[in-house]
Amino acid sequence: QPSAKSPPPPASAEQEAERHWPPELMAEPGAELREFGEGREPWPYCRMCGCWSDTSHIASRKHMNRKLSLAQRRPATPPPEAGA
Repeated sequence: QPSAKSPPPPASAEQEAERHWPPELMAEPGAELREFGEGREPWPYCRMCGCWSDTSHIASRKHMNRKLSLAQRRPATPPPEAGA
């Protein structure tokens, strides 16, 4: 039996892309969406490592080491303002 509900509104390109990859990929530092493949579909790219991201990449030793290195270079607290 057909549903009486109206169809959902069309998804934006970003919403459509989220259906194809886990959201935790974009939560990683340096993550950005780039066009991938012949279909030019958005896919997470790791700028920190210079490669396409997936769950095995964010769990990799390479990514974890770069993430740790980045965290160690960032100051835990902001430096005091000059003249303060």
